[in-house]
Amino acid sequence: MTTQVEVLMPDLQATGGNGSPTAPVSLAGLVKAASEIAQRRRDILLRLKHHLKAGENEKVIELARELCGMEEEHEPESHRAPESVH
Repeated sequence: MTTQVEVLMPDLQATGGNGSPTAPVSLAGLVKAASEIAQRRRDILLRLKHHLKAGENEKVIELARELCGMEEEHEPESHRAPESVH
């Protein structure tokens, strides 16, 4: 399959942070990464479902943050408007 992609798109390359070309994209690598991401999301969703059913709200919020990419420990954000707005 990689050969087919190379034939159809011979110049397919990943780009670096500055837009310069890097190593050619590996279709197998992309598929593997996508599969790993899908499996991780599936696992989180199963745990989320379990904790929702159990009524464990703290764990539900923790898993929702993980699912949204907010895994880091941080202080709760204030939902108040800045003082200059009042």
